[in-house]
Amino acid sequence: SFAAGEKVYYRCAEDFTPTRGLRAVQCSNGAWTKLTLKCEKGETTCSSPAVANALRPPGEAFRVGDSLNLTCLDGFQPDGAQQVTCGPEGRWRPPPPRCLSPARCRVPAAARNSNLADRYMSKKSFASGERVQYACDVGYVLVGRATRTCMSQGWDGREPVCEAVDCGEPPRVADAELSGSSEQPYAYQSVVRYRCRVGTLMGPNEVWCTQDGTWSPPPTCQDVTCPPPGEAGAYWNGPPRASYRPRDSLTIECKRRYARTGPSVVTCGSDGRWSPDLPWCAPT
Repeated sequence: SFAAGEKVYYRCAEDFTPTRGLRAVQCSNGAWTKLTLKCEKGETTCSSPAVANALRPPGEAFRVGDSLNLTCLDGFQPDGAQQVTCGPEGRWRPPPPRCLSPARCRVPAAARNSNLADRYMSKKSFASGERVQYACDVGYVLVGRATRTCMSQGWDGREPVCEAVDCGEPPRVADAELSGSSEQPYAYQSVVRYRCRVGTLMGPNEVWCTQDGTWSPPPTCQDVTCPPPGEAGAYWNGPPRASYRPRDSLTIECKRRYARTGPSVVTCGSDGRWSPDLPWCAPT
């Protein structure tokens, strides 16, 4: 037995197709409603495909082998094959597509310490296929992909991260000692200073942590010396030496029957030259 409101569905026998009427009858007040389904023997047809947001093709029924090109309305994109063919079982193959509104992505959240928000602040959304480019503020480096693309399901990939620059330990310089910042990690614009224990400092005495996470070029400590004066007819204080170090000073005098032209006191400079220039002794 059937309860009130229950339905029973009919279908046409093999080689017959429905032409009009309803397939269902319903139990009502102890009786079945009238069956209006009409089946006629004839060829199999496909009914006009009902695709929301698409142009409706002309005609109500199509024969086996008929093909249709389904076109979405303006502002909608097809999801599936647009060309379909009526199959021998009365169904379209492949199934008709869906017409969807174009994908839109919201403006992505800006990574901390990046300038993404500034670059795209005028946009409210992005269409499918559009890209955004991430760039970190000065003193930060990007970890992850710099570019993301708007896809049908949203932004691809993961949001990158901007991490503070860390230059690591300052470069070691032979025969030099460090002073200045000792805080680790060494962030952007950290400065350290070098002082030579042996030799003369060649180059800048400071190096700094740059925005790309590397140190600026360090100096070197070189063993700079000045040669002994080679002026004939001259002598100077102290025992003879093969070389003199920077800041060493000499007092130069001329021998008998020689006259000095130039300073009497000279100092070895950091460039390996005497300053002022050495005097000379001319015969009298």
